[in-house]
Amino acid sequence: MTHSPPICDVPSKREPVDHLPLALRELGVRPDTLSPSQRRSLEDDGFLLLPSHMPPAMLAELRRVHDELMGEKYADAPTASQRSDYWHHEAGTRRLADLVSEGAVFDRMHADPVLLAAVHHLMGRAFKLDAINAREALPGQGRQGMHRDIAVAGDGGRTSVNSAWLLDPFTADNGATRLIPGSHRWPDAPEAGMADTQAAHPAERLVIAPAGSVLVFPGSLWHGGTQNRTAIGRRVIHVSFVRRDHDLGARAQRLRIRKATWERLNAGSRWVLDV
Repeated sequence: MTHSPPICDVPSKREPVDHLPLALRELGVRPDTLSPSQRRSLEDDGFLLLPSHMPPAMLAELRRVHDELMGEKYADAPTASQRSDYWHHEAGTRRLADLVSEGAVFDRMHADPVLLAAVHHLMGRAFKLDAINAREALPGQGRQGMHRDIAVAGDGGRTSVNSAWLLDPFTADNGATRLIPGSHRWPDAPEAGMADTQAAHPAERLVIAPAGSVLVFPGSLWHGGTQNRTAIGRRVIHVSFVRRDHDLGARAQRLRIRKATWERLNAGSRWVLDV
């Protein structure tokens, strides 16, 4: 049995959106980068879909680099079930982690003005990049239980923001993300509100979008992957952010970034990566 929890009435602690850090302004973020309707979507629904956001050349380059890196990682094991994998050892997927220094094309993702404006609008405070990772749902696989990326905190759970960059279209058949609009404000986790998090929720919505689209959402939104019922993998890259005072430990970019990557970044991007 499922139910829709009441909205958690948490006072907003976000600063006005026009209080932009200088680093974000240097990357092209302006108070009007997001339209009023885009802001409302983030606030009310808990997500923002940017259809066909990536230029074709960028999408092609991301696909090329993604497939090359996946090929290198899984050369000795064509399916994820044959190899111990990163991140929860999720069966039925292939994953890549820490892509910041794997190509200049990734610079464009964490420096995207619209994405940064959305992150700033949701958090309303200084933030930094968490990670750039990839997930490919293999044929017949990929369904996830409904989940949150973080627990709801005292500020409404908006301490992390994730984004999904679609290398393939999201369709009804290939493992598209399901989400529940407004659930970013619910006080309960999916485990408390659903008898079976793998089951469909009556309020869930399937994200259908063309390749090159970007989906932005706070970590407190209820969401999960669906089963890929096609004969080919469904590829996506996740670019996530956390509050600037969040301790990333060994994942911190200042401990992992390559010298060549640091040297090519401008001051704004270095601020975003906290390097």
